[in-house]
Amino acid sequence: MFLIRFGMLLTVIVLVGGCKSKPKMVDVQGKVALDGAPMPAGQVILEGTDGSTPTTLEVKDGAFQGKALVGKKTVRISSFKKGTQKGTGPGGGEEGLINTIPAKYNTESTQTVEVQEGGPNSYDFKVTSK
Repeated sequence: MFLIRFGMLLTVIVLVGGCKSKPKMVDVQGKVALDGAPMPAGQVILEGTDGSTPTTLEVKDGAFQGKALVGKKTVRISSFKKGTQKGTGPGGGEEGLINTIPAKYNTESTQTVEVQEGGPNSYDFKVTSK
């Protein structure tokens, strides 16, 4: 009887001790200005510096809102239009979507924000097309 109770107790301890809390999602919002005017359309990606799942927030008329995981995030801003890919390598000369925002705001971005549980998590970003 003692071994059965001990086994049950050990199972409960392992299950409780092994449980991790679910990542906290909080509201975020903000504005994106492109060359001094509201960016008509695009996206803001908040990418966790800890490798957590990135959050993509759609930008419409310069504004975005949604939910993101708490923590430090790299900010990546993009806006796409139809066009022909430049270059002679793979995809060169083909029709597709082209990012009109310079790489320093997306693939090469070093801008970060801290999404906090207590908020307010409101961000304004200014980007230029050059």
